[in-house]
Amino acid sequence: MGKTQYTQKFREEWLTDALFKDWLVKIELDRNKARCRFCKTEVVAKRYDLLQHTKTKKHIEASNGFATSRSVANYTKPPSLKTSDAEGTLALFTAVHCSILTCDHLGVLCK
Repeated sequence: MGKTQYTQKFREEWLTDALFKDWLVKIELDRNKARCRFCKTEVVAKRYDLLQHTKTKKHIEASNGFATSRSVANYTKPPSLKTSDAEGTLALFTAVHCSILTCDHLGVLCK
């Protein structure tokens, strides 16, 4: 009698693993498989198979497109404390003065 093959189930910790977190997606309906976000390919949920998938030509080429994408955070500067204060003041002004007649006061506040 031969050995029975162990069926590996998807592990949640793989989603935070540096090797997998950028591309690995859990398949809810099949706990024995995972999905590559870059290649749109299903992979058997075994660590060895996941590592082998990262070495495939298809995955490497597909991941290059994602590596060059830019984050919106790179194009915006973080708000300063002065900006946050101004936004908060405007929000409080709007909450307190909800009638249209108060627009005259808004110009003074913005100065």
